[in-house]
Amino acid sequence: MKSDNVKEAFEILIEELETCSKDALQKGMKLIEVCKLEERTWQAKIVLQIILQIMELKSEIEAKLEEWKKIRELEESVISGLSSKFSESEVKKAMILEEKVAGSSPCLVSKPIGFSIGRHRRQVVDRTLEKEFRIPILRALVKLGGSAKTSNVLNEVYEEVKHKLKTADFEELPSGGKKIRWRNAACWERKSMVEEGLLERYSPRGIWTITEKGRKFLEENENL
Repeated sequence: MKSDNVKEAFEILIEELETCSKDALQKGMKLIEVCKLEERTWQAKIVLQIILQIMELKSEIEAKLEEWKKIRELEESVISGLSSKFSESEVKKAMILEEKVAGSSPCLVSKPIGFSIGRHRRQVVDRTLEKEFRIPILRALVKLGGSAKTSNVLNEVYEEVKHKLKTADFEELPSGGKKIRWRNAACWERKSMVEEGLLERYSPRGIWTITEKGRKFLEENENL
């Protein structure tokens, strides 16, 4: 399974768990009321426990997604040569992972990412960072009425940033799937914005929605 497909699988699973937890909560609260009226408190406790377990599972999957994002960030840095972001210990972890994948056992050496690992030299990829898409995403959503499909948001974002994008931003990612680098970066930034409360967490799948916090953030930062 390709790296981007793994992230998408995580996000689909999280969305499904969100739907399940909402549905379970609605049905569970009604059932709890019935159980209380009929003095079946032990059943009410079981229903509540099930709801909590679903919510805990969702939180665990979200945590695993964050771990995966860090792994992907490290992987991309190894490929692009952005060595300044990572410590020597993180470099060694990446090399250990490379050993396991390749089935080889080269000696660990204290070389920063961006130089040689094995016999290969990594080339720096001059690309637009995820954070650069934050304000354009918020502006696009406000322009589109506060909520819109992913494709519509990205089209608006493109119109704003196209003159700033670099050659590498238009390339397909090495991981395949015909994903364009700048669009992928914008989607990663959207995930961070959801975590920070700037975009709605529970929007329908494929829909991006700005929050009041997001509107306030835009007002305070769009001229910076």
